[in-house]
Amino acid sequence: MAFLAKPKNALLLLLAAYCVARYRVALIFDNPVFGWRPTDMASIALNYARGSMSFLHPQVSWGGSGPGYVEMEFPLVPYLTAILFKLFGFHEGLSLVVPLLSGFLLVWFTYLIGRRWFGALEGLCAGLLVAVVPPFVMLTVTGMWADPPSVLATTAGLYYAYEWSESGRHRSLIAAAALLSLGALLKLTALHVGLPVAYLLWRRLRGDVLKAPQTWLLGLGILLPNVAWYYYSYRVGVESGNTFGILAGGTMKFGSKSLYEDPAFYLNALRRIALYHLTPVGTFGFVYGMRRLIAEPAPRNLFLLSWLASVLVYSGVAAHGVHGGHYHYLLPFLPVAALVVGVGGAWLLRAAGPWLTRFAQRLGAPAAALSALFVVGTAANVAWSTDRFFRRDRHIDSTMWQQKKVTGMLVKKLTRPGALIIVVDVQNRVKEKSMSPPDVFYFGDRKGWYEAVHWLTWESIESLRGQGAEYLIVSGQSVEDFREHQPRVYESLKQTYTSVLDDETGIVFDLRGHGGGKT
Repeated sequence: MAFLAKPKNALLLLLAAYCVARYRVALIFDNPVFGWRPTDMASIALNYARGSMSFLHPQVSWGGSGPGYVEMEFPLVPYLTAILFKLFGFHEGLSLVVPLLSGFLLVWFTYLIGRRWFGALEGLCAGLLVAVVPPFVMLTVTGMWADPPSVLATTAGLYYAYEWSESGRHRSLIAAAALLSLGALLKLTALHVGLPVAYLLWRRLRGDVLKAPQTWLLGLGILLPNVAWYYYSYRVGVESGNTFGILAGGTMKFGSKSLYEDPAFYLNALRRIALYHLTPVGTFGFVYGMRRLIAEPAPRNLFLLSWLASVLVYSGVAAHGVHGGHYHYLLPFLPVAALVVGVGGAWLLRAAGPWLTRFAQRLGAPAAALSALFVVGTAANVAWSTDRFFRRDRHIDSTMWQQKKVTGMLVKKLTRPGALIIVVDVQNRVKEKSMSPPDVFYFGDRKGWYEAVHWLTWESIESLRGQGAEYLIVSGQSVEDFREHQPRVYESLKQTYTSVLDDETGIVFDLRGHGGGKT
């Protein structure tokens, strides 16, 4: 234990665990950018790098013939990646730099919080859990997601807010306001931390909480930058018609009365948390950690419980998103839950230490052998959880993403460079609340329009053709649905335009002339 008590040694162990977990998972994918949000963010970074690098004008590739300005969260991550593209050229691996760095910083910050509040062993257990859980691994090896840097900023902000509640130092309060504001700028849902922040303000100021300047400094410091950015971003979305659904389509993720009354919602959420966000061994530590925190009402324990409560409230508000398999929605749960696991895991290890020593002496087995067995068992727990996560829970999405990637790569090969395209996909049914799947646009390196199978019409195709669309693309996973639900449109396209591709990998029609038939 003395060896691991030194921060430098803990750093090396955490870094090793972090890298090993990601190396294994990275081998599953044949591309460093994979999935809906990562391809959107990569496209924005590319458009920054190829354009004027105007921070206030993030551009998507599905904005039609216009510039593609979009309503979105604070685009810091794609902008930083665009700078890397400018410096080193376009290499897809550069899209992982910010996610991997912010991911490890979250591991390290969780360790530091656990070490400072509870002890070195607690911090190490918490940091190791964050480093290896499957959902967080995936969020750092498949490209840019808004969640890891947002959760990092929020976790660091809460740490400084707690430090201010103990010391009263102004610099801690300013750091807390800046970091918590950044966390919400990167992901608006980070405002759920209002509950633990309110507890800390009350703890420090008591009856003067509403009159104290510190309350207003912290509150306005968090909220004003967010009000300014999201109002500006909303206006961009109104003018361009392009949105990430921050203030509109995002309501589709909210819970409903029927969902709250469905036991399957709670059982499914608990299953995912226990198997993936904590892993089975971590879940055991979490239960004991909660027992320890509740039994001792110290300020740090009450703060941790209020932080955990805020995440549960947020998860309930975004219940449809959580229930629908958006595993990244539960990422805010990870650092606070890991700290609880650290408390419980460290207590169990200390309690079991003397018993294991006596057990080893009776068996004649060296303590080193039992320690090695414990390490192997813990590693096997993580490996099993990771394998199940990717082969079962993420299999359908991964297969769909792969099919769209294949279609995109064919589009890049078969269509004219710089051509505007129409991408047809089965995702989204309600046009007014839809967001555009960006995968084919990104891998095809083309811009254009998105049309869902369910609302596509011959008139809409001809209208977009009049606006400059040169090709119509049906993504690979949507081919059968397109043929089944749009037989008349499909036949009209075959009779009117040249078919460039028509098989299970996708459909491509050249809209530049009439003629029908295949080339």
